[in-house]
Amino acid sequence: MSKITDRQTDRQTDRQTDRQTDRQTDRQTDRQTDRQTDRQTDRQTDRQTDRQTDRQTDRQTDRQTDRQTDRQTDRQTDRQTDRQTDRQTDRQTDRQTYIVFIFKHTRLTRYQLFGEPEEERTNL
Repeated sequence: MSKITDRQTDRQTDRQTDRQTDRQTDRQTDRQTDRQTDRQTDRQTDRQTDRQTDRQTDRQTDRQTDRQTDRQTDRQTDRQTDRQTDRQTDRQTDRQTYIVFIFKHTRLTRYQLFGEPEEERTNL
């Protein structure tokens, strides 16, 4: 009976050892799979987050650049317009001053000065 009992015990021990080994292997495999999946998910999430952050940063930078460019363009346009307006105003003022000077210091009439015909003078 001893041989039979030994065999049964050996079988029982072998089964238990196999089960334990299988469980251990399964746990390790599960952990490795979980880690691998977690890493891949983390990488994908990181990439997605990086892309979104890059897009937001690019948009923000583009907006700021556009605003700066618009301001700069507006300033330049304003300066050019102001200069042009100032020149025209200066010319008109100079002409008027010149005309007043001539009227005051000469005995010429407006018609004589600008060469307008005498008949137009009578219509006024």
